[in-house]
Amino acid sequence: MVFFGSIQHFVVLMALVVSTYSNAHAHIDTNESIDAYSKLLLVQPQDTEILLKRQFLLRDAGRFQAALLDLGHIQKVEPRHPLLYLELGLTYFKMNNCDRAITHLNTYLSQTPTESSKQAQALGYRARAQCRQLKKDHSKALEDYDASLTIWMLQDTVFSYGRLLEKLRQYEKAELLYKKALEQKQDSAAMRISLVRTLRTQEKFLDAIDVLNPLIKQARMPAQWLLLR
Repeated sequence: MVFFGSIQHFVVLMALVVSTYSNAHAHIDTNESIDAYSKLLLVQPQDTEILLKRQFLLRDAGRFQAALLDLGHIQKVEPRHPLLYLELGLTYFKMNNCDRAITHLNTYLSQTPTESSKQAQALGYRARAQCRQLKKDHSKALEDYDASLTIWMLQDTVFSYGRLLEKLRQYEKAELLYKKALEQKQDSAAMRISLVRTLRTQEKFLDAIDVLNPLIKQARMPAQWLLLR
């Protein structure tokens, strides 16, 4: 059984999470960063944390086979690395190989997490939910989305979960989901629009207007929100 206690691993995880969900990473020259890590690996070829960071960038750039080579190297050097199976699952998911992705994510999610690894666990549940959704296994996908949001109310996960609920015509559940998310992130215009869409589908027009009003009051140019209202 693998435990997730290392401070070093936690730091690496946070770097990956920030890279994934921050707009700042769009300004980074990915190829230059990959080259920089490659130079470090010439000196420290067994450094699994550098390999982990490079494979993330390789995957982000669509160079999946190269990313898998780095993960294979990590597996040889440190087969019990706490993020190995999560990263394998995420890479195969990006390759649209959902069967292999789910296999690796199952292995990752069967491990015992610690407090410092909960956000990584949430990402694992979300990725498995997305795989199961692609395979039309909607009931299990909903369970995984719910598990992910129980750990971490991440906006991207809320949108993925909500869209699936709407697709399945579970509008009341989608409404409750968006409302819960708005309690934590009241300034999210995208969340309000998602809630408005769900309310209008249910013909709850006055409720939809109430959700839109804060956007109209705050906007410098409120015309688009007035049009939506």
